[in-house]
Amino acid sequence: MPEMETVTRQLSETERRLLAAALAHRQRRLKSLPRRQLIACVAIFGVLWAGTMIATQTPWYIVSPIWFGIGSVIFLWIYFSEKPKEKAGVELYAETLRRNQRSKLESNQTRWWNSKKRKMKGLVTPFS
Repeated sequence: MPEMETVTRQLSETERRLLAAALAHRQRRLKSLPRRQLIACVAIFGVLWAGTMIATQTPWYIVSPIWFGIGSVIFLWIYFSEKPKEKAGVELYAETLRRNQRSKLESNQTRWWNSKKRKMKGLVTPFS
């Protein structure tokens, strides 16, 4: 039967360099999160506001606060739900670099399969 074992070793220089680059990328994404979401919300709700202005004869000072309120609430909802996820990604990479260890799950399946084949060598199977 194949067995699984965990092997822990230090990070190689290439792994450390790749993790540092990924950490820097995640930190930049976390830092630019409000700006990216604000641009997306302004674009989406700007189009909806403009469509409302074109489709109805309602004055702008009535339509604008409604869309501003809806857009603000949705922006804050998205921001506060996404920020913890982005922070968790940054902390994951930072902790991995700080520990300087890599865990790898390995199996001895090849050895098991070869021994199984040796045992079955004399048997006649429908696929032989």
